[in-house]
Amino acid sequence: MIDTPDPISGVETVPEGEAQQIREIADLMTRLMEQRYGGGKPFLRGVHPKAHGCARATFTVNPGLPEDLRVGVFAHPGASYDAVVRFSNAAAIVGPDVKDVVKDGVTIRQHGSRGMAVKVRGLPGASLAPDEPGTQDFLMVNSNVFPFANVADYLTLTRAQIDLDKDPVRLFGAFAQTLTASGGGLRAKTAGTISQTIQQTPMTNPLASSYFSAAPFLFGPDRIMKFAAMPSPATPDGPLPASLDDDYLRAALAGQLRNAAATFDFAVQVRPPSPEAHVEDVTVAWEAADVPFRSVATIVIPAQEIEGLEAEAQCKSLVLTPWHALPEHRPIGGINRLRLAVYQASARRRQ
Repeated sequence: MIDTPDPISGVETVPEGEAQQIREIADLMTRLMEQRYGGGKPFLRGVHPKAHGCARATFTVNPGLPEDLRVGVFAHPGASYDAVVRFSNAAAIVGPDVKDVVKDGVTIRQHGSRGMAVKVRGLPGASLAPDEPGTQDFLMVNSNVFPFANVADYLTLTRAQIDLDKDPVRLFGAFAQTLTASGGGLRAKTAGTISQTIQQTPMTNPLASSYFSAAPFLFGPDRIMKFAAMPSPATPDGPLPASLDDDYLRAALAGQLRNAAATFDFAVQVRPPSPEAHVEDVTVAWEAADVPFRSVATIVIPAQEIEGLEAEAQCKSLVLTPWHALPEHRPIGGINRLRLAVYQASARRRQ
């Protein structure tokens, strides 16, 4: 169990009433899990429940790393650590990897948010997580922003989920209507734009995509970061076939790793805290032109077999949270404060 830390002065700005909102969301998440998995079904994760697969990996800090980047996980250039990588769909309910939806007589293929989580083990130094000392979890999605700006907006979404959990179209409509009625029309429009972009982003293979933290983290005592994992070498993602199996991403991932290794370049964007960083609004991107990505490590996933009962059991047992972290990389901002409570509630219910 990780205790909620005090906000960091000069970095975080906690809105009044946020703690109560977070408690309500955690309670609602538990209710949603009961709705989805009650009646004897196995309880899955509250978020990212569908895994394409997990794979063992190594996480190696770049040799010759510049002095200003030797922080936390990256303090020892050339050091290599054991890691495990989990690829997943972000959709709250397990379903097909893509859906074909008919709108106004036209068939539209909807994709969805995809995740890549990297658990790095055996790190020296202090830890925020007493249950997993020496661990840093890097959780990422294939978008550099999240659709929902802050805790208050996420509460509006979660309240709507209680009644509309299995109807995404009506769910988002109810969210947008409620948010607009309370003066959040611009944020509702932004959420819609980001969600639509995510739905329109195809993926042929989880190993061919880049993934981003979207939310900010500390980078030592006086700077902040966002991070990303990018395939190396970069290869263009080809077109999808007209017909796709419900679990085609799992098949693509397992098929490639059965025959060849995969490599990702791990990079960070680092800046001082400032209003322009929008720590409390995860719908705002840090443009690479303004805050360049700087390579700090390499993730190598060796060729391996990721299918089978034992591999799937190990994948299901993983507990992943951005709060499995070194103090130098503490999660910051409202969405990360929310994730602490939600991920802990999900893990308790699964156990």
